[in-house]
Amino acid sequence: MHTLFRQRFPEGQFIPIQKQPGWEKHVGRSTQLVLLYPDAIGQKFASLERQIDRYRPPDCTLWVLNGRGRWFRLDGTTRRSLWWRRRLERSMLLEVCLLPVFLLVTPLLLGYDHLRGRR
Repeated sequence: MHTLFRQRFPEGQFIPIQKQPGWEKHVGRSTQLVLLYPDAIGQKFASLERQIDRYRPPDCTLWVLNGRGRWFRLDGTTRRSLWWRRRLERSMLLEVCLLPVFLLVTPLLLGYDHLRGRR
């Protein structure tokens, strides 16, 4: 992620908040902040986003750069969208709903392959 940040923002200041105590003062002086999500939707980043909101000035713009190289502004609409996506991913609802379909279709596909001589 550090390399991706450097490619996109060569002049930017990289602050690893896990390793740097006092990161809050840097946030308080910023006009733009970039969060680096290693995944697509920033799973487990909601608490950090709330912490940053406490310290950042009102005129500071919050951006996100994710591991796929996507770049987007983190505003209210995007946060609500991410909240829903994060909930859906954590619940595994899609996987649970598709499991019966896979259980029904798999024997049919295996039988079809067997009839065609594939193993």
